[in-house]
Amino acid sequence: MPPTVVIDPGHGGSTAVGGSSPNNATGPNGLMEKDVTLDIGRRVGALLGNRANVILTRNGDDNRSLADRAKIAHDANADVFVSIHLNGWRDTNVDGSEAWVARRASQASHDLARSVLDRVINVTNARDRGVREEDFGVLLPARHAANTAASLVELAFLTNPDEADRLSHDNYKQQLAVAIADGIVTRLPVQAPAAESLSFTPAPGAGTIFLAPNSSSSYTDYIQPVTRGDAEPLINGRSSNPPVDKTEPLDLMQSFVQTTTEGDSVYLSAWYFEPATPLTGGTYRGMRTWGGLFAAKAAEGVKVRILQTDFDAISGSSRAMVRAWMARMDAWINVLPAGIKDNLQYVVSMQPVTYSPVRAIFAGQLRSINIGSHHQKFMVVKRGGETIAFCGGLDIESRKTPAAWSYSGLAGWHDIHVKLRGPIARDLEKEFALRWNRESGNSTVAPPSSPWSGYATLPVPSPPTDGEIDAEPEREQEDIQMERTVSSDATFGFTTNQDNVKQIYHNIVGVADSFLYFENQYFRSLDLADWIVAKGKANVNLVAIFVVVDVPEEGEDEVTQHGNYLQHEFFDRIVKAYGNRAAVYTMTQRAVHSKFLLADDRYMTIGSANANERSFQLDSELNVAIDDSKLAASFRKRLWAHNLGVTDATVAAWSIADFIAQWDAVANANAALAPPDMAGEGVVRWDYTHHAGSSHFYIPDYLAETDADKGDSPGGTAIQVADAGSDADSGTAVA
Repeated sequence: MPPTVVIDPGHGGSTAVGGSSPNNATGPNGLMEKDVTLDIGRRVGALLGNRANVILTRNGDDNRSLADRAKIAHDANADVFVSIHLNGWRDTNVDGSEAWVARRASQASHDLARSVLDRVINVTNARDRGVREEDFGVLLPARHAANTAASLVELAFLTNPDEADRLSHDNYKQQLAVAIADGIVTRLPVQAPAAESLSFTPAPGAGTIFLAPNSSSSYTDYIQPVTRGDAEPLINGRSSNPPVDKTEPLDLMQSFVQTTTEGDSVYLSAWYFEPATPLTGGTYRGMRTWGGLFAAKAAEGVKVRILQTDFDAISGSSRAMVRAWMARMDAWINVLPAGIKDNLQYVVSMQPVTYSPVRAIFAGQLRSINIGSHHQKFMVVKRGGETIAFCGGLDIESRKTPAAWSYSGLAGWHDIHVKLRGPIARDLEKEFALRWNRESGNSTVAPPSSPWSGYATLPVPSPPTDGEIDAEPEREQEDIQMERTVSSDATFGFTTNQDNVKQIYHNIVGVADSFLYFENQYFRSLDLADWIVAKGKANVNLVAIFVVVDVPEEGEDEVTQHGNYLQHEFFDRIVKAYGNRAAVYTMTQRAVHSKFLLADDRYMTIGSANANERSFQLDSELNVAIDDSKLAASFRKRLWAHNLGVTDATVAAWSIADFIAQWDAVANANAALAPPDMAGEGVVRWDYTHHAGSSHFYIPDYLAETDADKGDSPGGTAIQVADAGSDADSGTAVA
């Protein structure tokens, strides 16, 4: 049962009732205390709606006796009762915030009063007038249940002109409501997580982790069936001592793109696409950047289509960078011969979920804001009669390349991608075509000169049939399924249409028998933590290893604090349940950006989704799930050898019972060395207790990675290694 909170907006009506006057303080601007307390009380109730059973003693301009107000809390057996008031005094210079409890109040009431008052003062910046004692009629312990914490808060002096002016603004009243609600939440009883069942329904006739298909023609509803494919996981990162830079995803994507010819197609779905990203596989026809490569291929008759996510204005530099990057693409389009400009097109698309003005006030906005993003990171190359696809965590962006890894003190960017051939590649092509056809009419950015004849509708592919290259046996090596997160806007909040990725994490944890291995930028889904805990309790031999980024690329705002709290809670639950069967590591001076789960040398998921509720519920994501023992075991050995600076053969000799001891041996040795001398990717133990964060109930868990002020790069600045000006013929026609 959720806790019960009674909010008492002070005063009301037009006549006194049982010790409650209709109004006390009035501001010099005509504001009446009874109206402001009702407004703020309603806001507190709305904020607490998902955390408690909330009751308001009045919800209109009526009055109740003090005894009746307390009786509402008594009859509901309330956990918390807070009465909201504003002070008044004949000296208009007086201001301050204070809280009250009864003379014989419980310690819980004192703690509640202090908790609320501390947070209110952070908003009003007025003098702290302290927690005071008086037997007000709404606070008398005899009128409340024994377990009720009861307090009255005088937010400020309405008779102070400056305070009255601030209280006339919605933004300020919302901040006060957040402060009250946050103070209440800290005093609510802790709810134990519900017991989690790890049962699931596998797809008919398929492996044990996959999802049942949905053949709907609706983009938001379809789920591709399990299919076959040829998967090759790829590593991006720097292993030191000896130094080895791996840029496998970018190298292979470039290789396939530059071997396309007239009539072929290249589709790119990007969270960030920076045209100035240097080519890691060498120049192509004098071109040194990805923008130049795409322009050169368009000149050769290849159709290049780019889906780039857009960002709300609140995102700051991310929105600005997208426009700067598309302006660079406009320059490339302009130098193409007139008859082939249609070969190089882009769509900048805003994910549709919005935050209503009322809920956006906490971010300083009085308008709806777009809170989601199209976070998918995949490419499809249609070359001749074959389809090749790539997906994972890596964007085509300068700072993902070795030339920029030194930015902000980093030594490397660690990521995982996967190359796909065969039927599974057609599934990714379908996802791109459906998104392009759905979003191309609503691009938020377009070239100023309108160089295109229009957006053509892309054909939606069918599964390959016998005789086609994509159906050749060597391209059907593993069982694979494409997984998505898809959400849409709704009148209240949003609808998660597809949470395939979250379900796959659930299912892989559910079938794990010997070990789980995770790499991720964020571990902030408490549902996932509870599944891992439940599985570990059921299987006392299960081992769990986690690799996480040391310091996320975020600020020090409340959103980041809440995200850090979730991550601390995630690891705290698991470590306490597993003991020495769980270990958490990071990579020294590396941006750990991979989104990867492997279990039992058989099951894997690779893609764009972080292990948080934002990726599981809100953002557009794309992963693939794979069931194949040979591939999983082979890649784990290669990945761990890279990460730890040892050989594949060394990793192959380790028993599961020794996994953590072997990781610790490398981590302990690295901890004694300077970063340049560390082995592998600088793996060391990570102490999650040093990043406790703090919970802010008014920030939904699915927004715990929103940074309202900065882009994804440190300080909000794009890292530009090169631009199109560095390409040999950037200023002339590409023919």
